[in-house]
Amino acid sequence: MAPTNEGILVAARRIKEVTPSGVLDGKPCAVSWEPEHPYCTKDVLRIADSDRFPGRLRGFTPLDSNPVVKFANGIGVAAFHADGGLAAIWPLGPAKLLPKQRERQDTGHVVPVPAPPELGDEYFSRPNMRPTDGIHVRYGLGGDLRWILNCRGQELHGLALRFEPEGFLKCGDCAVFYNGRLVEKWQESLLPDGYLGFVLGEVVVPVKKALAIGLSPCERRLCYENNVEVDAISPAELNQLPEGASPEVPRVVSGSARENREWWRPQVQVADPSKAYDKDCELDGHFAPIGPSSHSVEVRPFLKAGCSLPKPGETPLLNTRNPSKVNVPQKAEPKELPMYPGDLFAP
Repeated sequence: MAPTNEGILVAARRIKEVTPSGVLDGKPCAVSWEPEHPYCTKDVLRIADSDRFPGRLRGFTPLDSNPVVKFANGIGVAAFHADGGLAAIWPLGPAKLLPKQRERQDTGHVVPVPAPPELGDEYFSRPNMRPTDGIHVRYGLGGDLRWILNCRGQELHGLALRFEPEGFLKCGDCAVFYNGRLVEKWQESLLPDGYLGFVLGEVVVPVKKALAIGLSPCERRLCYENNVEVDAISPAELNQLPEGASPEVPRVVSGSARENREWWRPQVQVADPSKAYDKDCELDGHFAPIGPSSHSVEVRPFLKAGCSLPKPGETPLLNTRNPSKVNVPQKAEPKELPMYPGDLFAP
């Protein structure tokens, strides 16, 4: 005997009473969380750089011209330049104030520091923060989830997943990397169980809840397929400092070279040229310093005390086994000039 419509309604009510709210067949079927801003909002920078998040730092990264905001807990968000939409959620490193010009260590020349031309002086007046190790979530111009990347040592290390706006994997662009090197193209068996649920539940949903930005259709589909209950996830504690840490202050980077080098100095030289002749020159690793002419005042520190510079036309004959003894200078016979100044000190 077929059940009547009234019997079907009674059975449906009984099923609804014993089923947890918002869950059907073990999967969340509805989300009651209502964010203040849609996923495609163009006010990400204004939302993140507000008084709700004390201890934040607004600046840039060396990757592009997109502005970023780093919160006290180390997580940062990026907004598209000249668009304002959400560009990335990722961990950011120490904040630095870069100089406009720097001195090269090899030549000593002062060269400009590379910067996006569309930013102008603002790039140097605000902190510069490089993305660090961890999970990087990238978005498209429309606010759709596009990439989930795992980085280590500023290189791809682990899974690199590309998504369609509808929430499907774009397998042709997915791969596995090891220290920045591609090791395997994508196969369905390479995705660990629970990986997407972990990224969504620990990174995407908590940060978006803290910013009051809604989930994109791609994220909602992935939450449904990976049993992520959005309503049960708490917002991220963006204002909480790491244990034992103090509020971050950007470090000013100097533009001067670490070592003063003249143009003629080679890249490989002895640490202390004044001690070049205090040891056996026949041993490996000990050599005559390469520099200007032997008649220059800059070679005087290389000679032992009490030794005088040779006169023009005379060749100094140094005793390499006993540097304290110097042979009497003799008139130099005409011969072919050596190729390197260091050959003048050969035994």
